[in-house]
Parts: sequence; C-alpha cells; structure tokens
Amino acid sequence: MIKLKTLLVEQEQDSKYPSDAPEHFGSGENIDIFGFQTKHFDICGAAVTLYNTLKENDEHKDLIIDSAKEMDHLFEMEKQVVMQEPLDHDPIKHSVELLNTISFKLGRLAELTGHDDKEKDTNFLKDHVMVIIDRAQQPETTNEDLRKWFGKGGKGGAGGGGWDRYSSEGERLGKCGDGKEGGAYAACLSAEKARKLGPKGRAAFVRRKRANQKKGGDSKKGRQKTKGKKPTYTKTGA
Repeated sequence: MIKLKTLLVEQEQDSKYPSDAPEHFGSGENIDIFGFQTKHFDICGAAVTLYNTLKENDEHKDLIIDSAKEMDHLFEMEKQVVMQEPLDHDPIKHSVELLNTISFKLGRLAELTGHDDKEKDTNFLKDHVMVIIDRAQQPETTNEDLRKWFGKGGKGGAGGGGWDRYSSEGERLGKCGDGKEGGAYAACLSAEKARKLGPKGRAAFVRRKRANQKKGGDSKKGRQKTKGKKPTYTKTGA
C-alpha cells in the first residue's frame, strides 16, 4: 500500500514538471510556517528541512516568515524560468537580489538561535539561482536591450526573429521591446506560445496582464510605481 502511494506521488510529480526539470524538482513539499503556507517548496527538500527546524524558534517567527516568503518567491521564479513562462523582468538580476536578502536574514537567524555553525545548510540556495542563470540567459531589461534580444534569433515571433507583442484583441503589434513609454501594456509571446493560445487566448492573457499590472500600481508602460518591489506576474494559460 505504501509502495503504491509512493508510486502515485512520483507519477503526479512527473506530470507536474517538464521532462528536463532539475533533479531537485519534486524533492520537497509545501508546508505551513507560522500561518504562512508555502506554494513552491515542492522543488526543494533542503528548504523543507531547514524551515521545519526553524519553526522550533517561535520567538523569531516574524523574521522566519519573511525569509520563507522570499524563498518561496525565488522558487516560484525558478519554476517559471524552467517552464519557459514569459517574465516581464530580469529573473537573473532579481534572483541574485533575493539570494542576498535571504542569506542575510538566515544569517541573522543563525546568530539569534546560536546556530552559526549551520551556515552550510543554506548553500542549496546557490543551486537554485544557478538554474535561473543557466536557463534564463537574458540581458538587462532596458528597451534597447529588449529590441536587440527579442528582435533576432530563429525561434521567436510570427513576424520573423524574436518574440512579438500582442494587444488586448490578440493581434500582433510588433516586436517585443519596442513599446512606447506611457502606452498600455502589451504581452510578449514566442511564436509557439502565441500559436497555442490562439487569438482569444492571447487577448485574454493581455487583459489579465493589464489588470494585474494596474492592481500592482503599474497601469502604464515605463511609469511603474512599484520599482524595487516584487514584480507582477501573469501566467499565459497556454
């Protein structure tokens, strides 16, 4: 009975991640940390072990929760990169920033709990960041760099070259990265994603993206009110 249950869990994990997913995908599980329910700890068994230990120190729960939320976000971003979901920010830069922030908070927790010798237990974080760096390989997200990046290559958009921008009607507007400041948000899609979604799917994705950006305070391109904060994500639904 136990073997059957284990087999079913393994099959579920296999269907959840792409075939080329890193080995640590599926090694963990989502857990409750002082009321915060993780959503992406399923890809890191080491993080589960770490926070199950940290939960013994409820006098420092605020710092523990803060670090767990940021780690959960790092794992979320890693999943998006591995699954090749479109991102409207630089995952490499953001993952390094998160690594520094999380490492600082975990270091502080080690001091407070008297476990300075356990620093090696957090080395697994670098492995997750390296996955993002190896698989994202995208340049700085300035308009000029986006034009260079998305405007070339054999894989990209329907109009030749890189990815294309789509409107809320699902129509192709041009190349990704050539949008004007102050204009409404479009959505960048590869030819493959655009084909899978179809006109209605593309339109729905753009509308969801615009709604999420507006909710986050970024209603117009280039006029972000949330710079320096957690980026706004929207899944394509493909």
